Parts: sequence; structure tokens; C-alpha cells
Amino acid sequence: MLDERNGRQRRHGLERPWHPRQVIVVSIFGLSVVCAGLSTALLVPEAHDLCDLVVLASVAMAIAVLFGVMVALFIAVSTADTLATKYPRSLHPGEKIARCRSCNLTVNSRTKHCLCCAKCVEGFDHHCDYLNTCIGTANVRQFRLLIAASIAYLLVQTALAIATLLVSSASSGAKALVALLAALPAMGLMGLFVLAAFQAYIYRMTTFEFAVHMSRAKRKKHVVQQHPATKKPLPPSVHLVMLSSTASGPPPPLLLQFV
Repeated sequence: MLDERNGRQRRHGLERPWHPRQVIVVSIFGLSVVCAGLSTALLVPEAHDLCDLVVLASVAMAIAVLFGVMVALFIAVSTADTLATKYPRSLHPGEKIARCRSCNLTVNSRTKHCLCCAKCVEGFDHHCDYLNTCIGTANVRQFRLLIAASIAYLLVQTALAIATLLVSSASSGAKALVALLAALPAMGLMGLFVLAAFQAYIYRMTTFEFAVHMSRAKRKKHVVQQHPATKKPLPPSVHLVMLSSTASGPPPPLLLQFV
């Protein structure tokens, strides 16, 4: 929330200051590249014929292509302009609009103000610390493709590292280095699987909508637990009833009627 307090609006995720988690993610993928290069170098002496070399070259090429696609998607998501327009581009029938006093924009119900970026984001999904930017209508599709590309890349890279540990006749020190370099990317791969499963689970919902839904359900459950339904008979309600009378008689008395 540094930018909100300073009153400075973030334009994109590659703008400084970088988030520590963003730096960690970039470092992990940097380690994966080093691990892939070292694994390939250690497997070359194990290639006994042309077929082995072709397979190894194909795997190395696949890693290079997947890494390139992943970097392109990373840049596309990070630099996407997520700022909402001055007026909503589209409105559902009966949808209400509001005015953001911070951004001085007229927004619809799907646009939310991000405190981290100090701006309104159209189709707000969530603010991603690992990319240091908001995910919204402008980049949510690329974000999901980035998850898929990252999983594919890390799968091939991790498989190559495992093959190196199993097949290579290199020194134990070299193998230990491969294992060390592959450890963090492998843990990142497991985290990406969880993220992909979550995105599939909330398909056609935004992360923000899911969080609001869960919060409301939790509050409703808490209220029910605090005030459970009782089977005791309710106390009778009391009504004042005026008896009828003739015009010449005394005024009718008031009776308490229990119903």
C-alpha cells in the first residue's frame, strides 16, 4: 500500500519499487534456467548415438521455447494497462454505477479500486504480489496462459533434472548442485498446480467475487451459530381489541387479546 499512501498511481508491474515476492519469483526461474543448462551439459556425455543426441536436443529446444513463451506472457501480464476507463465500457441491464473519489472515475460493479496500485481496475480479479500488478479484464486471460506455460516449462525442466540425477555419471558434487538448483523450481511447480486448480474451481468468477462470497457465507454461518433456531413456542402477541357497542350505551372497554 506504499503507492496509495504516497498518492502515486502504479502504471504496470515492472515499475519500481519491485515487490520482494516478484524478485523471488524471477530469481527462482533464473535458477531453473541455470539448472536446465547444467543438466543438458551433464547429459551430453551420456548420449551414445545420434538418437540420444536428437532426444536431448529436442528437450533442450522445448525448454527454450516454453521459457520464451513464459517470458513473453510475463511481460504481457505485467505491462498490461489495467486502469479503468473514465466511463464504463459496458453495463448490464439494471446494473448500478458509482463514482470513485480517488480516481475521479465513473465505474460499474465489476471495477474495484486497488490500494496497492492506487487505481481503479476494470474487471478486478486480484492484486498479484508475484507479478506486482493487478489482474483484471485487460490481462486475466494472459495470466491464466502464463500459469499454464509456467507449469509446462517447469515440468520439462524438472524432468530433465531428474533424468540427470538418474542417468549422469558426473561427480556427486555436480549432481548435488543440480538437485539444489532444481529444488526451488520444483516447489514453485507445486504451488502453480494449486493455483491452476483454484483458477479452474472458480471458473467464471473472479477471485474477488469468490472472496466476497466466502466472507458472506462465513458471516451467515456465524450468525446462525450465535442465534440457533429454537423449538420453544413463541410468546403470544398482544393486541388491543375494542368491543362493539350501541350508540346509546357507554363507551366499550378495551380487552387484551392473545393470538
